[in-house]
Amino acid sequence: QAEDGIRDLVRSRGLGDVYKRQLVRLMGEKNLMLEALKGRYGRGTLVTIGRENRLGELEEFSLVTRAVPGPACDGLLGVLGPMRMSYRLVLSLLDGMAHELRRLQS
Repeated sequence: QAEDGIRDLVRSRGLGDVYKRQLVRLMGEKNLMLEALKGRYGRGTLVTIGRENRLGELEEFSLVTRAVPGPACDGLLGVLGPMRMSYRLVLSLLDGMAHELRRLQS
């Protein structure tokens, strides 16, 4: 299913081919993504746009994360996307997913 989402992203309109290839490449780099997420655990909701990101590889993107505290373990949800995206929608989706995860853990 994740592969379908990546394929849909690559085919989507409105994002340049170079940008889409860079995004897909970044999503496949586990160590880079772990480094980007490392300082976000337990810090609530964070939005970094462009050069606000600590890693130079992410300066063309936005990273939106939301901490998900739980009784057994804590988690982190995130979206890596274009700098011009619907932040309101992304934040709403992350809140909804966090709520569902907390409900499933209880």
